[in-house]
Amino acid sequence: MKLKYLFILLILLSCRGEHIPISFHIAQGQVALPESDIATIKKNFSEIVRIIESGKTDHLEDYVSEKKGIYIDLKSHKSKKQFIAELKKKNGYIENFFYNTESLRKYTDDATQISVKDLFLKSSSLKVDIYIESPTECEMKLHLEDESQSFRLNQPVMIKEDNKWYIYRLF
Repeated sequence: MKLKYLFILLILLSCRGEHIPISFHIAQGQVALPESDIATIKKNFSEIVRIIESGKTDHLEDYVSEKKGIYIDLKSHKSKKQFIAELKKKNGYIENFFYNTESLRKYTDDATQISVKDLFLKSSSLKVDIYIESPTECEMKLHLEDESQSFRLNQPVMIKEDNKWYIYRLF
């Protein structure tokens, strides 16, 4: 009987639920932020991850600055208006790279590619190192925990504008 309960407990512990667990670490930096800013950065970043995990783009634009826009990758900057149009585009960059592994593989002609959503869903956890660059900017290094594969994501950047934290560079 004890073995049966142990087996059930192991199964429950191995199931992480529908969301990737996220842990944060504030890396050494020359600038200190108020705890309220740190809490907001963590909350906003976690909400962005949850939106991507859901497979929907609803409210993603809420985390993009009207004035500064967003880098959807290292070289491609979009205004907020352009970003919203990109979110609605069928087979566009956001859909391919963030949400649709099959389309991404066709687009890149690489069968090993995996969308960001699927990376999150397949990984056992996400560890985030936050590097505070200034009182209004931080960069994050993401570490996906997955024993079977190794993937590198862009380092997201968040900025503070008008007392609100936004995503400025996607991962």
